[in-house]
Amino acid sequence: MIRVAFICDGFEIGGQELGCLAIMQRLDRTRFAPYLYTFRPGSLLKDAVAHGIPIMIGHDKPASDRSWNAADEAAREKYCERLATRLRSDRIDACLV
Repeated sequence: MIRVAFICDGFEIGGQELGCLAIMQRLDRTRFAPYLYTFRPGSLLKDAVAHGIPIMIGHDKPASDRSWNAADEAAREKYCERLATRLRSDRIDACLV
């Protein structure tokens, strides 16, 4: 089984995110296991959940909120550390960013 990571800043409706979701939904699950890592949640998460895709979310601020402050920057730094640890523990073989 090849474990494939999909990494997005926010899983909100957009070209990259819709493309990632389409690929994750259509992967042959006998050969590939998709994983989603997103810094901020968005409206597409429910679709990933419906397909049984493991998800890691790094921050609770929705992707639709375009504001940014020091707390968001601190959350981003913490997320980067958690992401590296999680990619190793999930034994990811390939990554799409």
